[in-house]
Amino acid sequence: MLFKVFHHREGNFSVAERPAHWPHENWQHVANVECDHIEHVFTLTNHIDQDWTTNPGVEKVGDDRHRSTSMGDIVESDGKFYICEALGWTEIEPLQANFTEDFELEARRHTARMEGNTSVNPDT
Repeated sequence: MLFKVFHHREGNFSVAERPAHWPHENWQHVANVECDHIEHVFTLTNHIDQDWTTNPGVEKVGDDRHRSTSMGDIVESDGKFYICEALGWTEIEPLQANFTEDFELEARRHTARMEGNTSVNPDT
């Protein structure tokens, strides 16, 4: 099962902030994780014994400055969205159907900016 991981850009580590609209500029697509259950996503995207970007089943998205998944981060799988709580995950309803596509576009734009390539058209 594929899970897309979105980290809160400011790392507020709180579930108090829930996005009022999708996509929301405070969350960044940081990884695609192939695993059996959402609980494994948390373990696979945390720096435990090694940098989580080297864990099996994890595809890093964007730059190399990723922190561990924490409270307030969001995971999407099969069109359903979950926010990381102090204990487990809570399903949340996206308010805009194109959340994933918009975040993927934003991830391409972010990568282009980080590489200093402002001439790249991430829409293609």
